[in-house]
Amino acid sequence: MGSERKFFPDSKNLSKTLAIRNNPLQFKNDSETKKWLKTLGPIVQRYADFWEKELIKQELNF
Repeated sequence: MGSERKFFPDSKNLSKTLAIRNNPLQFKNDSETKKWLKTLGPIVQRYADFWEKELIKQELNF
């Protein structure tokens, strides 16, 4: 988990998302989880922006 914190300061959201992804049936009928999932747009965008920048850095190093 430590390496995720390096990349993502809000690793709690990443961990929760991965838990849901690893066992979606456990959360299928959880209304609080469904409500929370609807708020993920900006968080996912931050992750995507981060990885896009990292990929560009890698391309420039080759």
